[in-house]
Amino acid sequence: KAYDLYDAMDLGQGHLRDRLQEERRQEFRRGVQDRRTYRQLKPVQNVNTERRPYLNDLKQARLECQLKPHGRQRSICMDEVGNWARKVMQSNAPSTRYPAQ
Repeated sequence: KAYDLYDAMDLGQGHLRDRLQEERRQEFRRGVQDRRTYRQLKPVQNVNTERRPYLNDLKQARLECQLKPHGRQRSICMDEVGNWARKVMQSNAPSTRYPAQ
């Protein structure tokens, strides 16, 4: 009797775990049916997917800064590159090129 009572009380939450696992299995099966692979997605050309033309220049400039001696020279170079990048990003901001949708 005591074991039946403890089992009904579910103190270790074993039954709850079984129920949760079964629910998750069912959700996973449902998700597998609805899942779309990257191959099924159609490519989109918009502001978020286009590569900014200045990013390659920015990467190259940062790498050139790494060739400077460690310390003040390198940090000044990085600051200048950061200022340049910020100016270019602000001038090419999507909000100024595209109307709000």
